Amino acid sequence: MISDRVKVYDGVFSHNYRSTLFNLAQESLFRVGWVDDASPEWRGEMFLHSYANKEAILQSGILKEIKDNSPEIDKWLGTRFPQYSILNCDTHADVHNAHSHLNMDVILIYLNQDWKLEWYGETLFYSEDLSEIIFAGLYTPGRIICFDGEVPHSIRPNSRLAPKFRYTMSLFFKKEK
Repeated sequence: MISDRVKVYDGVFSHNYRSTLFNLAQESLFRVGWVDDASPEWRGEMFLHSYANKEAILQSGILKEIKDNSPEIDKWLGTRFPQYSILNCDTHADVHNAHSHLNMDVILIYLNQDWKLEWYGETLFYSEDLSEIIFAGLYTPGRIICFDGEVPHSIRPNSRLAPKFRYTMSLFFKKEK
């Protein structure tokens, strides 16, 4: 655990389930259009993504898998159900700006089966004023990062040495009041 706002979990999924998630990502129909920030200077930066609604999330069984294998994440979730899910497909050419998700909590899952340190692709979490990186979540296969979506964050592009695509799944939950 990094803080009460960013928590890291490894080893939640079996190898077989991780393979299932990776295959789901590879077989998804991605489209251009996800944006980190709608401000004018970032307007042209759109990314490959695949959207999943509540029904698709339920069908995937991912929440059951998380709840069955991590009592800590289960407790954090409580009775909440994701509003939606986004599969991201990033390349070394993608540059993300710091952004946040107002009134949301996020479960971020790294989907690639193999990843080396020199391939980069970390998720960076920043101080509120964006003056410091407070945590760099290494891209570790199967890793889950649960975080307060209001913590500013971005993705460090993967290096040209990395596989062509860096896959992640994000589940977005309304914050509990």
